[in-house]
Amino acid sequence: MSAIVLDGNKIGAQIRAEVASEVKTLTAAGMRPGLAVILVGHNPASEIYVRGKVKSSEEVGIYSEKHTPPDTVSTQALIDLVVDLNRRDEIDGILVQLPLPPQVDAKKVLMTVDPAKDVDGFHPVNVGFLSTQRPGLVPCTPAGVMEMLERSKIKIAGQEAVVVGRSDIVGKPMAMLLLNANASDLIPLRRWPSGPETACGWPTPRCTSSRPPSNRCASSATRPAAATPRRRGRGSPSPTGSAARAATARPRST
Repeated sequence: MSAIVLDGNKIGAQIRAEVASEVKTLTAAGMRPGLAVILVGHNPASEIYVRGKVKSSEEVGIYSEKHTPPDTVSTQALIDLVVDLNRRDEIDGILVQLPLPPQVDAKKVLMTVDPAKDVDGFHPVNVGFLSTQRPGLVPCTPAGVMEMLERSKIKIAGQEAVVVGRSDIVGKPMAMLLLNANASDLIPLRRWPSGPETACGWPTPRCTSSRPPSNRCASSATRPAAATPRRRGRGSPSPTGSAARAATARPRST
């Protein structure tokens, strides 16, 4: 199978245009989606990521606001902030940017986020929905991979999939989405192993697949061929798109 180039810029532009149209419709109906981002301290990488989310929200018409507690903030102070955002009807999505300072119990903070506003898909309720193939919010990176492959018309069902990495944010949900999409075999790897090329094309002696290369796919790894599953639901594979979906699904008070 020849290499397939996945044009992320082109697909991203398509998704942003679709989300902007959906947001326009919601806004006209009095339900403008709102995203709140919590950024603790001054982590350079986190600041860049959050800046991008706020900018993307503005570009598609989503209301956004950024909360920046100091890096000395306590767990309880963050929980109180999240509780307040949960109560606010104009906020449809909450993003708690990780990592949090060492004195903060990140799990307690994330557990406080209303699952219906959990645009990162980290809450156990959303993790459970994903594992049981129920509608819910999915972590944006694996959701984005799936959206790219779906729009690139890459087959998933019946493919052998390799997921490199098993983090709660990317690897595990990516593997679950592949399983839900009927990938025939799933090989989870903690890291990409070193070793000589085998007959099946993977550089690892652990691979014993007799399938031809066209029946394999690699996810979360740089490989020539890739395949992943169809997402549950439509919208942008980003917190901004999740906020729009949350606004659609979550009834507002009148």
